[in-house]
Amino acid sequence: MVKKKSYFKKNVAKFNSDKVVTIYMENEDITNHFEWAIMLLKHQFDKDPYSLTTDQIEVLKLHHQIEFDNKAEE
Repeated sequence: MVKKKSYFKKNVAKFNSDKVVTIYMENEDITNHFEWAIMLLKHQFDKDPYSLTTDQIEVLKLHHQIEFDNKAEE
């Protein structure tokens, strides 16, 4: 039986003196960062909706739809 690792590996390349940095993030950290980013986008939208890019608005729309679908399933 193969045991799954509890972390998600994310590679981040920094082209500074030809060094590559690899960052390991726990699944919980990724979720927290995602929730934080959504919260910041919501705040920015409430403050100035015209300052968001179309991609940022699409992310908010998708997140809202997922929240709506999850509540409907409960």
